[in-house]
Amino acid sequence: MSEEQEVQAPAEAPQTEEVPKPAEEAIPGASLLSDPESEQGDKDIPEWFKQDKYKTVEDQAKAYIELEKKVGGFKGAPEDDYSVPDVGGLDEGVLEDNAMVAWFKEAARESDMDQETFNRFVSGYLSAEQQLITFNRRHEMAALGDNAKARLTDLADWGQGNLSEEQWEIFKGVASTAVGVELLESMIGKTREAKLARDPQARTMDGTDTSEELRQMRYAKTEEGQLRIAIDPEYKRQVDAAYARKYGEAMV
Repeated sequence: MSEEQEVQAPAEAPQTEEVPKPAEEAIPGASLLSDPESEQGDKDIPEWFKQDKYKTVEDQAKAYIELEKKVGGFKGAPEDDYSVPDVGGLDEGVLEDNAMVAWFKEAARESDMDQETFNRFVSGYLSAEQQLITFNRRHEMAALGDNAKARLTDLADWGQGNLSEEQWEIFKGVASTAVGVELLESMIGKTREAKLARDPQARTMDGTDTSEELRQMRYAKTEEGQLRIAIDPEYKRQVDAAYARKYGEAMV
């Protein structure tokens, strides 16, 4: 038998229905808790993004700027700092500490780019970033299943009822992906189990108060328009107790 033997390719595995995969990393302003009403389902990646040529929107933007530098035609950089164009429909956090916008300013200054061209590039980048955020959000919502809205609503109710403002912001950040949501649900479940182990008389989530009733209690206002929970200590105690009965306590 010859030493060089033909290696046969393995038989192709049967194709199965593709299951949406969660995004690999969170994107600023993309917490699933921010808008549980968001449309569920998948959506194709926008046509303008050349996925076969560039790994990210940033890579494509950098390539375009390099091309523009070679072609020339800039009218001169502004004397002051570049102003970032106003792009409507951006999620909260897209512009906050955006490293790419800072890079655009630096690259534009080095290439003597005028404000008008800068606006064109940055507007295109920010619009592209927002479309990818929307795409990823829908992808994550699809991964959570048909009851995604209910799961996120319950998660938000627990977080707002048990966490400080600073902890709540971190909590929302973790809930940027389906994997993060499942992690938080698991942690909350273990917290409830620990509570019941210490207090056998503690009530489970099958209490009389629904999520909607608890929200109404939490945001009830006086005739003067003030949040009752903020000015009535006894009422606040009742609301806290109702949340604890339904969702457990974060720290006991």
